[in-house]
Amino acid sequence: MPRSVRFSRVCPCCGKSHQIPIVLLGKSVKCMHCQADFVASPLTTPVNKPVDEFDCRIMGLIRAADAQLANYASSSFSQVDS
Repeated sequence: MPRSVRFSRVCPCCGKSHQIPIVLLGKSVKCMHCQADFVASPLTTPVNKPVDEFDCRIMGLIRAADAQLANYASSSFSQVDS
């Protein structure tokens, strides 16, 4: 089975390099390392404004906390029959 065509993209948050399938070009993807969301597009020019790693970590923690709260809310509350 042939491998899909991929392109390299570095996460703007953590700097981890990823090989992204070409079918995801232009779509929102998630970094497998830091869970940051970014658009899968090949960069031909350097990023104008570097992303602060501290801000990325904070956003990752907020996403994780939101997911935990959603799981807690969905599992802790049940409908009460009246």
